[in-house]
Amino acid sequence: MKHLVKIGVFAAVLALLAGCYISLDEGADSVGIRLPAPRSVAGAAPEDTGRIFVLNGAKLVNVGDGAPYAQFALEPAPGQRLQEYSVGPVPAGPGYRVVLVFGSYVDVPGRGRFFVPVSYALSEEFAVVAGQANQTNELELVDAGFAPVDFANTLGRSLVGIVWDGSNLYTATSTGLYSAGADPEDFETISFTFSGAVPGGRTINSISLGADGSGPAVWVNTNRGILVGTGLDDGLMEGSDLENTSILDSGALSNGTLYGYVQFAGGVSAVEQVTPGTGPPNWLDPVDLSEIIVGQPVYDMDVERGDPVRGYFASKLGAFRLTEGIVGDGPTNTQELVASDFTDFFEVAIGGRVATITSLAVANGSPYLYVGTGRGAMRIEVADIGANPDTDRVEGLLIPASTGQVV
Repeated sequence: MKHLVKIGVFAAVLALLAGCYISLDEGADSVGIRLPAPRSVAGAAPEDTGRIFVLNGAKLVNVGDGAPYAQFALEPAPGQRLQEYSVGPVPAGPGYRVVLVFGSYVDVPGRGRFFVPVSYALSEEFAVVAGQANQTNELELVDAGFAPVDFANTLGRSLVGIVWDGSNLYTATSTGLYSAGADPEDFETISFTFSGAVPGGRTINSISLGADGSGPAVWVNTNRGILVGTGLDDGLMEGSDLENTSILDSGALSNGTLYGYVQFAGGVSAVEQVTPGTGPPNWLDPVDLSEIIVGQPVYDMDVERGDPVRGYFASKLGAFRLTEGIVGDGPTNTQELVASDFTDFFEVAIGGRVATITSLAVANGSPYLYVGTGRGAMRIEVADIGANPDTDRVEGLLIPASTGQVV
């Protein structure tokens, strides 16, 4: 999975670089970047264009002319390779890093021209001192993992998620699903093909790892319920009050019985189907959280695919876990949800101070749950949730590299 992790990290960096800016202050200066020689990457177009992003902490300094990056030709004249590039003005101060991206432009018929990263490098942290020459360390390029020929079907499209079901990789736009059979150890083999459009009147909010009668399956969360699998014609919400509800996120597991959890605009729900594919599933009555939580009720959700199957939700009032038994005797309102024996509420503390949980991730097969907060990322013991009858608070391990960061 190392290539999936690498691509995921790089995609996350590019997503971060898309929308964060800081204003320029007094005492600004420029930063010189010594450029490594372009690399030859199998299956990719030649690198002919460079882009430089400048980060200060988690924020992006606007060093481009109308763009959040500086762009330049790697060969400004025939046979002449650019050795160094300078960007600025950059405010004086500590905590800077440079992200260097080499790539090329690709023309996609009917959709335009797009820059495709081929390789990238991240500098060590440095300080900018006004009135002095500011240089980054020697940058070492690594393969970005993108090959223009493989990604032509999705270049320039706004994607709403990505899911690996153990056999295939899926991504989606607001109107259709794309799939790629691939070996996760050989990312260069991936080529997305169009699997199908959602039925008329529906739009896709996100895609999730769910299940059907044969095992893991992609769940397509739409503005009118959940569609299952690549056919996009099996509505999981059949016979449910959520059939025409806008579903934001979901997740499920089938071990003979299908169990799943969903987040919709305003609340949560769960599903059970004793024999998947034999009839309408049994849905928990939708639980509306908006009566006690103003604004977005749930920040994030994930599903623990084990025994039992449990859903984790992060909200403004803390996090909570729903177990599969909640479907049979499910609550119909927030008060019943809070009082349910199948609901475990918990909060996390860093140094004795409660921190708001903004995101969470289940590590299936391990004893840990990972949570993101406004003060860093934490690892907590799943066994500690609900273990103390006197408090819902769980102390965990703060991951040092994330200290002080909004996750």
